[in-house]
Amino acid sequence: MPRYRVIGPCEVAGVQPGGVITEFPAGVNVEALIQGGHIEPTEDKPAEAKQAAKPRGGTQ
Repeated sequence: MPRYRVIGPCEVAGVQPGGVITEFPAGVNVEALIQGGHIEPTEDKPAEAKQAAKPRGGTQ
């Protein structure tokens, strides 16, 4: 499923700036939001996936 980060100063589809949108209401022109600088495609995964991917540090 495509994901988009809100990069503009305004809320988009109920998501605040810096947040990630996974679903848009029907009829939203996603390309226009991208071209207008409101959102950008992102490959970010949920926080759980990021934590699982981090190497575990430890002392020997």
